[in-house]
Amino acid sequence: MQPPKRPLKAPTASPPDRVHHPLRRFRHCGGFGLVELLLAVALGLVLVAGLLGLVVAHLTEQRAVQARTRLSQDLRAGLDLALRDARRGGWWGQAEAGIWEGDDRLPAPNPYGGLLPPSNVNTGLGSGSVLAHRYSRDSRENHSADSNEHFGLRLQRGSLEWRVGGAALTPSSGDQWQALTDPGQVQVEGLTVTQRTVRIDLLAECGLTTCPDPDDPDCPPRLLIRHVDLRLQGQDARDSRARRELRGAVRLRNEEVQGACPAP
Repeated sequence: MQPPKRPLKAPTASPPDRVHHPLRRFRHCGGFGLVELLLAVALGLVLVAGLLGLVVAHLTEQRAVQARTRLSQDLRAGLDLALRDARRGGWWGQAEAGIWEGDDRLPAPNPYGGLLPPSNVNTGLGSGSVLAHRYSRDSRENHSADSNEHFGLRLQRGSLEWRVGGAALTPSSGDQWQALTDPGQVQVEGLTVTQRTVRIDLLAECGLTTCPDPDDPDCPPRLLIRHVDLRLQGQDARDSRARRELRGAVRLRNEEVQGACPAP
């Protein structure tokens, strides 16, 4: 017997393929909300403010360093110039005439003195606030201190000034001074000049070893060794916190003989 035939079923259509939208795959991905955006902006502003603060602090410190450096350099330049030039004080072109020969004949007096001013000269600048000296610049020695052989240092209206010509120190004398510092950049507040003199007795070199008059200022003869101490104080004209004080000392190379041997 033949098996019974199964009834035929009508063919059914396959379900249509699901159509996927291009943005459907990102349906579960979250974005930035307003709160997150505000937090990011605030964090960025904080970082920028911090960086700007560092830049401003760096520029301020750099400006302060430049002010202190300029102040130190200006004061150092004036101090070095004064000390180097003061070391020449008393030099003259006939130095051999000032040599002690070991008898009663004293060396010839130095026409250029050494340090000025003498005690009887009123500078009008205040004691201890001016340095002055002379030395020869003659190609052929004339044994006279000319106007171009006077030099010095003074403080005038917050500026260091160097004398380049003149025969006196008084303000109304017509001396010529050249500014060494710019008061718009550096304010020099103080100039202190201290002169020290070491006196060596030369009476043992004379024929008579006793002075007839003990009160005679010219007896016994003495060898004078002069020293100069300088102190400068200043501040930056735009930053009062930048202040400096420099000191320097020098010994004059040319000693002087003062006084005379007692007459026999």
